[in-house]
Amino acid sequence: MKINVELCADREANAASLIFSSEKGRSLVTVPVSFGGELVATITFTPQGKLVELELLDLSVQLPKVS
Repeated sequence: MKINVELCADREANAASLIFSSEKGRSLVTVPVSFGGELVATITFTPQGKLVELELLDLSVQLPKVS
């Protein structure tokens, strides 16, 4: 199985998105991910549970070679 992933990094915002699907719409569900009390990422799914996007916050710490 082949999975196409697009990486979009925004150095000014210190964030990056791994985009797995181009699906858009109001029905998407975004779940915050915290570690040590701080928001470090968000994960977005379709109502059927298909992964759409993983957004990484604090990019310079999580993916220093990208930032």
